[in-house]
Amino acid sequence: MSAVPGPARVLDVAGLAALVRSRRGDGRSVVAPVVRDGALVSGEIEDVQEPGFYRLRRRDDDALFGYAAPATGLKSWLFPARSLLWRGERTADGFTVGTDPAPARRLALLGVRSCDLAAVAVLDRVLRDRTGARPAVDDAYAGARQDVLVVAVCCAEPAGTCFCASTGTGPAPGEGADLVLTELVGVSGDGGHRFVAEVRTPAGAAALDAAGLPARTASSQDLARARGVVRTARTRMGRHLDTDGLREALYAGAEDPEWDRVASRCLTCGNC
Repeated sequence: MSAVPGPARVLDVAGLAALVRSRRGDGRSVVAPVVRDGALVSGEIEDVQEPGFYRLRRRDDDALFGYAAPATGLKSWLFPARSLLWRGERTADGFTVGTDPAPARRLALLGVRSCDLAAVAVLDRVLRDRTGARPAVDDAYAGARQDVLVVAVCCAEPAGTCFCASTGTGPAPGEGADLVLTELVGVSGDGGHRFVAEVRTPAGAAALDAAGLPARTASSQDLARARGVVRTARTRMGRHLDTDGLREALYAGAEDPEWDRVASRCLTCGNC
C-alpha cells in the first residue's frame, strides 16, 4: 500500500457536511446511502441529512452511518444498464451517425462499505485495466472510474448475514478508497460526535484541504477508539464462512471430488 499522505484527521458533523458541499461545488454528484421504497439504497444527496432522518429504525444516538450495508451496490452508478453508444440524425442529404459518447459523470462516493469496495475492485479487474497492459474492456466503465472520489467508512453495524471478516474484505475498507472514515459517537467528556478520517491518497488529502474543513490531527485516543470500532464489528459478524478450498470448489466441475468435499462441509457447518 502506498504511503499515507499525512496523519489521520478528525472531523465533526459540520466538517462532513462541508466535505459534501465542497465536492458538489467541484462539479461532482455525491452518492451516498438514502432511503427509498423502505430500503437503504445508493442515491444522490445534496447535503448531510439530519441524524435519524434516513434510518429505517431510529437509534438511541446520532450516528450517521449506524446501519448495515445498503440493499443496492455501486454498480449502477459506475456501469449503468443503459448508456449512449451512438447518436443518429436524419437530414435532407441522408443519415449521419455520431459516435462521441457523453462526458463521464464525475462522482464522489460517500459512505462506501468494505464489501462494496471489494465488489468495485472485481469490476475493475473485469472491465478496466489500470496497468495499461491491455486496452480497457469497456471504455464507458473506464471513463466513469477515471475520476471517482471514494470516501469509505468502517462498518460498525454488520448485519446478521454479513461475513466479510471471513473473507478478509472488512469491516475495515481495504485498497481503493481515497478517504476512510470511522464514526465515533461521542459520550460525555470523550470529544463528541466525530469522524476519524484516514487519508489514503493525494486525492483524498486534496478533498479535505479544498473543503476548508475544521479538522484537527487525530489523537492517540481517537485512533484507539477507531481501532476498537473495527474490532467490535469483527466480533458481531452474523455469519462465518469457511473459505478453505472454496476457490477450488467454485472452479471445479460438478463431478470433481473437491466440490463434494466443500459442499458437504458447507451443509453441516450450521452457520447459515
